[in-house]
Amino acid sequence: GSHISDIQVGKLLAKKPSQILLLFDGDEAGRKGALKSYLGFYNRTETLVEILHLPVEKDPDDLTAKELQDLLNPCIL
Repeated sequence: GSHISDIQVGKLLAKKPSQILLLFDGDEAGRKGALKSYLGFYNRTETLVEILHLPVEKDPDDLTAKELQDLLNPCIL
């Protein structure tokens, strides 16, 4: 599964975002990567960090732009 490296976490936090939304596959590897990524932010910021998982049968490349927008819009503050 993919995860965000400490270097990537640092670069994201340097931009001082008000919110960070991470999108991962819904399979086991995606869930493990999400946890590892979330822990990379733990105690490093007060920024809201949210994890969003795709349905297990979906891959990010399978989503149309509209499907992705519909998935992300409720999560954006």
